[in-house]
Amino acid sequence: MNKEMTQGKCYSCQGIFPKNQMAKHLETCLPVPKTRLTVGQVGTQTGMQKQPAEAEVPCQRTFRILAEGHYQPEYWLYFEIPAEAKFSGIDRFLRKTWVECCGHLSAFKSNPTLPSPIGKSRPLGGILNPGMKFYYEYDFGSTTELALKVISEQESDFKGKSIRLLARNEQLLMKCEKCDKPATRICAQCINDNKGWLCDNCAPEHECGEDMLLPVVNSPRVGVCGYTGN
Repeated sequence: MNKEMTQGKCYSCQGIFPKNQMAKHLETCLPVPKTRLTVGQVGTQTGMQKQPAEAEVPCQRTFRILAEGHYQPEYWLYFEIPAEAKFSGIDRFLRKTWVECCGHLSAFKSNPTLPSPIGKSRPLGGILNPGMKFYYEYDFGSTTELALKVISEQESDFKGKSIRLLARNEQLLMKCEKCDKPATRICAQCINDNKGWLCDNCAPEHECGEDMLLPVVNSPRVGVCGYTGN
């Protein structure tokens, strides 16, 4: 699998693009907002037709960020978040979208190999800048590691402190190791050896038992702990 050619969907135009083209696509699909027509009126002199007046769209500073599996870059997504938001906001977003299973602890780091945590209560704007990489770990037992990169900083017509999901990889097609049909189950034990992908028909015959099987989901945490994608 060419992990840079993994296909993904832009949630703005619904178009499908390879991973290595998505950042460029988002630049054109989500341009910096310009002036917008409002309900205000101009041209009120006698005999002149009233026309809408132009007003500046209220904008705020935001970051566009790529998140991907640190060791599974075929799983990836782009999101946009206001600079005034905190790292705890990204934590909630990643949990809901990709990793939450049993309420495990998590942490952000500026370096994946050093104990240099970034406090979740810190505002993004005081730390992040374009091109910067940082890292996220969920569950310090069966850890899922993510790598994040700030792709750009811009003014956006963003409201509030919520996160906007911009694009995400399409569900990967994994084949059953027994019959080559699309896999729907993964063995939580065998995945450690990069195997254990099974279809519904072959799953009941798996030697580890059905209790070890988890659903195949679109997440770098697929097959880990009790993660089901819900």
